[in-house]
Amino acid sequence: MGSINRSIQSMDNSLKTSRLVIHPQLLAVLSVFVICIIPIILNLFGIDFTSRATPLSAVKMSSGEVKPDDLFYAVAGGLHHALMEWSAVTIAVLAALASFIHYSIKKDITVPIIGMALLSAGMVDAFHTLAATRIVEANAPNTDFIPFTWAISRIFNAGIMIVGVLVSMWIVQRPGQLQNSQRMYPIYIIGALFLGLAYTVVLEAAISSDLPKTMY
Repeated sequence: MGSINRSIQSMDNSLKTSRLVIHPQLLAVLSVFVICIIPIILNLFGIDFTSRATPLSAVKMSSGEVKPDDLFYAVAGGLHHALMEWSAVTIAVLAALASFIHYSIKKDITVPIIGMALLSAGMVDAFHTLAATRIVEANAPNTDFIPFTWAISRIFNAGIMIVGVLVSMWIVQRPGQLQNSQRMYPIYIIGALFLGLAYTVVLEAAISSDLPKTMY
């Protein structure tokens, strides 16, 4: 009986050790990947996410019978766009704040660098949102200005995140070169560079009178 019990225990131990162990970081990456591909899968199954706007009736416009609801449904696409963009800006600001809270607890300098990259990308996105809602005016006509701000915000978003990751990797490869009292200096410098670059992009787009044609 003792040998049987030992064999059963060894089988249990082997089953426990043979179970698939998923690292939490890998699980987070897989979760983000699944969330990103869900809309594509739903589109393949025929689910449509487009914003449907109802054009104003020429008869109602000529007779002056346009109601407030008619105006709302006519600009529904623009309202949805503004809500989605501003939600992204809010998430970027919250992510930047969370990155500094994480740094205060874990002292991982790479996290606030990524957070500052997200914040600067969110600022450029905010500029595009304000331009699309005609709150921000520019020297260039809106037919060129608004599509250009959309394109430049997408390019800046991807570029600044790549730069943030590269800077973080460079810092990780040089541990122990800074004292604890000096560890905030790179964050201040890199954050100022990121935000300054975002401001420069926004300023140049706002003051330029001749912008390239952009389609989206």
